[in-house]
Amino acid sequence: MPTNDTTTDDRSTATLTLTARGPAVCVIAHTTDDLAVTESTDVTLEAEMEIDAGELNTLGDVHKQGAVLLPNTVGEHVADQCSDTDATYRTSGNWELTLAGTVDDWVLVAVQAAKDRRSPTVSKARIATTACHILDSLAEYGDDRPLLAMLDLIDHYDVADFERESVLERYREGDVPAVAPPEEVETDA
Repeated sequence: MPTNDTTTDDRSTATLTLTARGPAVCVIAHTTDDLAVTESTDVTLEAEMEIDAGELNTLGDVHKQGAVLLPNTVGEHVADQCSDTDATYRTSGNWELTLAGTVDDWVLVAVQAAKDRRSPTVSKARIATTACHILDSLAEYGDDRPLLAMLDLIDHYDVADFERESVLERYREGDVPAVAPPEEVETDA
C-alpha cells in the first residue's frame, strides 16, 4: 500500500496538459452602409489547456469502464473559445490530441475521475480498477506515462481486469491490449 493513498485523499488538484491541434475556418463579417462581406479563411488552431478530472468529464465522457475524449469535440470547444464578436471559428476536419503530465499527475487525475464516477462507499480496489480503465482508454493520447500510472495502481491495489504482465508487455511493445484476454473455455466436440 503506498504511503500516499490516492484512493482516499481529498479532491485532487492535479492536472494533465491537453494539446489540441486541427483545422478550422475563421469567418469574419464586414459590413458597411450598403455592403455585407463574409470572409472565410482556413486556419490551423492549436490550443494547450490544463485539465483536471472534472474538465476531463466536461470535454469528454468518463465512466466506470474508461473515458472517451473525442478529438473533434475538443476541437469544437477550442473553436468556441476562440470565437468572439469579430470572428467565428468552426472546425473543418480531424483534430489531434495529446495529453501530458507526470506519472503522479496521471494517477491522481484518473483516480479523481474514478472517484467522481463511483459510489463513496466503493472499495479502493474498485476505484483503482476504474482508474486503470480510464488510463487505458486515454493512453492513446499520451506517451508511456499512462501505462506507468497503471502499473503503479496495479502494484498497490487488487486491480481487476488488468494483469501486470499484459501492461508491461504493452509498455515494451506498444499495441498489446492491457485488458486480460477472456479465458478460453473448452467445449465438447
